[in-house]
Parts: sequence; C-alpha cells; structure tokens
Amino acid sequence: MSHKRFTALMQTMVLTFGTAVAIAQPVQSAIGTQSPSVVEATLQISFLDFIFPNRRTRTRGSRRPSRPIVNVSLPHVLSPRNTALLGTNSLAVQWHPVAGATSYTVEITGKDVKWKVEVTETEAIFDELKSLKPNYRYSIVVTADNGISSDAGEPVGFTLLPATESDRVNDRVEVIKTEQLAPEEEALKIALNYLEFEHSDPDWRSYSLNQAAIDVLEARIEAGTEDSRVYLLQADTYLKVGLPLLAQERYEEALTYAQAAGQAEWQAESHWGLADVAQGQTEYVDALTHLQTAQEIYESLGNLEQATELKTQIAALEMQLPQSAFE
Repeated sequence: MSHKRFTALMQTMVLTFGTAVAIAQPVQSAIGTQSPSVVEATLQISFLDFIFPNRRTRTRGSRRPSRPIVNVSLPHVLSPRNTALLGTNSLAVQWHPVAGATSYTVEITGKDVKWKVEVTETEAIFDELKSLKPNYRYSIVVTADNGISSDAGEPVGFTLLPATESDRVNDRVEVIKTEQLAPEEEALKIALNYLEFEHSDPDWRSYSLNQAAIDVLEARIEAGTEDSRVYLLQADTYLKVGLPLLAQERYEEALTYAQAAGQAEWQAESHWGLADVAQGQTEYVDALTHLQTAQEIYESLGNLEQATELKTQIAALEMQLPQSAFE
C-alpha cells in the first residue's frame, strides 16, 4: 500500500476527528461527543479516503502491485504472509493444499533461525518463537512430498515487532475500543490502524500489520456482517500481500452486499477490485468488463474524476487485447 494512501488517510482522520491518528502515539478521540449518525458518517469518509486517497493524483497501481500469475498447483503460504506480527505466543503457518500431496515440509529461516518440520496437514505450528529476533525478516517455504514448492512463486516472509512497537499499536487499539463504536465501524478503524503501521525507527523497515487487519475483519465476516466495506478492505489487503484469488472472493461478496444495499459507489469499487484481480491474472476480457461497469457507475454518480481515470485504464487495457476480443 502506498505511502500516499496512508498519508491521505491520516490527514482525513485529523480533519474528521480533530486529533492526530498517527500510530506513533496514543490520541484522545473527539468521537465521544458526537451522535452515532455523525460517527458513522465520519468513519464512512475515512474509509472512502482510504480507498480513494488524494483523488486528483491517485492511481490504482498502488493497490495492484506487480506480481506473478498465481499458480494454483503450488502450496502458496496463506498466513503469515508478508506481514509484521505483534507479540504472539504461537504461530500457525497455513498454506494452500497441493493435489496428490500426502505430506509437506515447512521451513522458516532468518536471523538465528533455521527451523524445519514435516507434517501431513496444511498447517504447522512454529514452536521456536523465542528464537525470533524483532525487526528481522524471516522466510517461509513449504514443499510438498511430490517436490512442488511454494518457493516457485514469489518469496514470502514476516517480521516480528519489538515490544515497544507492539505496545504503540496495542495502545492505539485500546483507545479505539473505548470509543464505543458499532462493531463494523470499530473493526474497520482498527484494521486501518494496523494497515497504516510504520516503524517509529527510520533505520528499520517493516511490513504493515496485514495479518492483524485480515484477522479483525475476518471476525466480522464470520459474525455474518453484510457491510460491504469490511469485505472490500479485506480484499484489498489480500491483494496487497499477494493472494488475489482470496481477494477475488471478497470483492465478489462486497459487490453482492453493495448491490443489495443500493450502494453504487461500493459497487463500482468492487468491480474495480475484480478488474485488478482479473488483469493481474491476465484475464483481460473480464478485467475490461469490470472496468467498464465501474466507469458507468461513476458516470451515473456524476463522479467524472473516477470515471476519467477508469477511462484511461480501459484504454490502456484495450491495447493489450487481441482484436478478436472485440468481435
């Protein structure tokens, strides 16, 4: 996720809530003095600007990083995947099953760690947490007994936050929980807090807390939420960490709920996300259809800026399509 997106989000929260939402320090919220309808409206604005940061300059490329096409025959690591982790007592590594495989070898390597285990399920519990050094990246490789390895795809890893960084994050989450928001609003705000994480020490770079964001949103999904924003934000996060097929599933659900609720802008966002997934998988005709639908929705809303951006993306995509696609 781009720095511009997070900067835009923080600026919006400052203007909306009257207090800085920098993860580097706890803040006092002004929400408690507002009515529920105002709180909901301001959170809608915050989420909107997260999805549409700096509308005059944003590009969709920040949400669709360049990644190899997903090979579904590989044991892709599902979690933890390209994420920073808060202090944890256990770490479950999970991956996509491989057809015909009866066992898997899981390896975690990095500073002072060279761990290896063989299991018959698609989950392994890493039991050497005390050996992990904060701020260092650890790699995960899963290899099926037929020789097929996740290493054939993109590299996957994670980092562990030091206690001081975890405390900053947890303190901010506790502040959010005191605001007595509706469950969906609270989940969205906490997830955004995780996603905008930046290490306080400029000498260290870190992933965002992508897995924590996915988990807090998943709790609302498992509870049966029909809030399309929850699905959209989780889909964006899946796409960010390199799991486009899971992102596709969530974008489709977001679209269903947005249509049921008559939320035109979220419908457009869902179509745009589905186009991102399709284009990343070189399914250009499907991508074009979703982009055109999103453009039509934005035009009907009078949002010419988004419609124009989509028009530009559509023109670029059409250049990649064979002439037969238009016949």
